[in-house]
Amino acid sequence: MHQIGIATVIVFLGLIASASGCTSAPPTPVDAGEDASPGVDLPAVVDVSPSIDDGALEAGGLDVPGVDVPAAVDVAASCTTNAACAGSAEGPACDTATGRCVPCTATSDLCPAGQYCVPGMNRCAPGCRDDLACREARDGGVVERRCNPDTRACVDCLRDEHCAAGSLCVGNSCVAGCTATRACPSGQTCCGGACVDPQTSSSHCGACDRRCTVANGVPVCRSGACGLAMCVAPFADCDGNATNGCETNTATNATHCGACGSACAARPNSTVSCELGSCRYSCGAGFGDCDGNASNGCETDLSTTPAHCGMCGRACSLANATAGCSVGTCTVATCAANFANCNGTATDGCEVDTRTNVANCGTCGHTCTFTNATANCVAGSCAIGACTSLYDNCDGNAANGCEASLLTTTSCGACGTSCPAGGPHTVSRCQAGSGSTPARCSISCESGWTDCNANVADGCEAMGSCTVDRVLFYDGFESGDGLWTRDPVWRYGAGSFYSPCAGTREMIGERLASGPCIQSGDLTLITPIDVSRATSLNLLHRSRSARGASSGLTFYMSTDGGRSWINLGNQNTATCGLQSIPLSSFVGASTMLFRFSLYSGACETTFWRLDEVRLQATVRNY
Repeated sequence: MHQIGIATVIVFLGLIASASGCTSAPPTPVDAGEDASPGVDLPAVVDVSPSIDDGALEAGGLDVPGVDVPAAVDVAASCTTNAACAGSAEGPACDTATGRCVPCTATSDLCPAGQYCVPGMNRCAPGCRDDLACREARDGGVVERRCNPDTRACVDCLRDEHCAAGSLCVGNSCVAGCTATRACPSGQTCCGGACVDPQTSSSHCGACDRRCTVANGVPVCRSGACGLAMCVAPFADCDGNATNGCETNTATNATHCGACGSACAARPNSTVSCELGSCRYSCGAGFGDCDGNASNGCETDLSTTPAHCGMCGRACSLANATAGCSVGTCTVATCAANFANCNGTATDGCEVDTRTNVANCGTCGHTCTFTNATANCVAGSCAIGACTSLYDNCDGNAANGCEASLLTTTSCGACGTSCPAGGPHTVSRCQAGSGSTPARCSISCESGWTDCNANVADGCEAMGSCTVDRVLFYDGFESGDGLWTRDPVWRYGAGSFYSPCAGTREMIGERLASGPCIQSGDLTLITPIDVSRATSLNLLHRSRSARGASSGLTFYMSTDGGRSWINLGNQNTATCGLQSIPLSSFVGASTMLFRFSLYSGACETTFWRLDEVRLQATVRNY
């Protein structure tokens, strides 16, 4: 089914109402359609009374089945002229096509100023209605502007013809321009779509596209010829030739420094330059402006001037020296008297006092050294300071230092102090002392000799040890009894009861088997033993017995050749053990004799066996 507009329905209902002879108050004006111009807010059109059912309508034959139409519909009275609409609330203009009063029509645009009648809608909307509405007063005159029929906005132009000569309409605005059909004003030429004056245009000077250019400056076109208008700082046209522009940079050009013709003056030992339009001077290598007076340039030779050596204000001041300057470095020109620059370094000047310096005495490198002595430098000459301990300058000659050892027997502790000589087989020596005595004399034995009496002054008595162990007497009774005198109770030979204690022979003392009862008998050494050099004595013997109750063997010793005898006690043993009788208490005697006395208190059977009699001694070896 085709749908139809509401306006059509209203017209249709109005026809029905007219046919039925119904009359009512004039209807609300019908909106003739949608707004033609976007953005224009038009009042809503009241198409139908709320009581009307606006269901779908059939397009064919106006047969609208199912449409319930109210019995009474109000429709406005018809008009034929604008006069009939005067004072009408619906509008002052008469739409003769519908016979209704509306705000405006295409032929009667009665909209207020600043509005126009929307075509086909009979409504007023903001915007211009014609060019007359776009005229505006400006700067004491009237400016003609154009109404754009598409946007209803006032613009400068709609076509080129609306613009002045030399202008084109671009985007509804008049802009400078020209075409083959749009000529430029008198005196101008169309170049590249723009009107220019070839007499003054720097881009088209004298002819189109003839551009004026100038180095470091602003060009100008005068009477169709290019020229120089002005230079761009810091450049300047110092040669007066416009063709090469502003050729001179017055910020850096020393001939035109700051301005044309302002040349920087030359100064001694200096290199001139122009910086930021001001003359600058830099000193040549090895020179300086030390007096601060620019007019005389860099007057100081920094390589040779001691007061400004290497740089201004750096004065050379050296200890004990007159300073010099060489290649910008302080040097020693001359040393003060008695001083020298021995290390070859200028920074410490003449650092050595040659009057007192031991390593540089009198001159550099002359070192004072003395044998066995410390050295001094006195008034530039070497002198012995102090001798090393136990040395002295005994010959008085400083050249050979402290040549004499004070540990000699001819100079012991001091020059010329001799040590005394000792006895036989001694050696005199000088030995280091202690404390306040640096050395002392001593006497010692020659090698291999010994001082046995603790008096080295009388010499060293013994070769080797002072004493030796010796056997001064020994008898094993193997070769008879010739060393002894014996009584009858003693006999020599083999034992009758027991074997000997040692060897094959021994002395046997016993009671005689026949004859009278002999109760005692002696076995006495015949020859005295020399014990004069002995320092210790010890008698050793072997014996054993088969004795009666009252028998025994007594040992006697004589130191006077047998005139008197000393009882040293009884010897009692039942074995052949070695018996020891100490005799060191008799050291100092000249000789000794021994006696063995056998005794028996009764005539009873008894015997003694005596074997290996030995006198062991330690004797002096001198």
